[in-house]
Amino acid sequence: MKKLLSLIMTLCMVLAMAVPAFAAEVNTSTEAASSTNSVIDRNVPVSDVLGGISTRSTSKPTAFWDLDDSTYHADLEEVGVAWLYTNYYFYSNDDGEIYVDYDVQSDGNPVIMRIGLYDLDDGSWTLWDTDYINVAGENGDDSMYFYNCDTSHRYAIAFTSVFDGFSRITLSGDAYISH
Repeated sequence: MKKLLSLIMTLCMVLAMAVPAFAAEVNTSTEAASSTNSVIDRNVPVSDVLGGISTRSTSKPTAFWDLDDSTYHADLEEVGVAWLYTNYYFYSNDDGEIYVDYDVQSDGNPVIMRIGLYDLDDGSWTLWDTDYINVAGENGDDSMYFYNCDTSHRYAIAFTSVFDGFSRITLSGDAYISH
């Protein structure tokens, strides 16, 4: 009887570890994002995030793009639930700002696009969510900026479609990163 009870308890513990967990809140950051839309101001330390000339990748960038010389254009194809990074990292301007202009549309139902600023030097995130973007591109043409960036740190910009729990909607369009 003890063996059977022990086996059942072990099986329950193993199955409980297979259930995915979700987090609702994280620590507030001194970095921030700004726009007329809602702002999520988060500092999420992570070691890695899931999820012609290519202007985006699912890997963190290792090459530098000087925004003082020119604006960076990212061709956003199939922005899904995994982070899609630009192929280059950037430094902020002298005021600690990095601007992101975007023009995207959904391939299905309305969906939120999350724009992430990943600090390659300390492994933290600052996240910002758009309004719902629909197939016609409504609310998909806007701009925002990250501020209070450490001017000596390297930053990657990443994009993801916020999974609504029912469908995996993707976005496509363009983003322009500048000072």
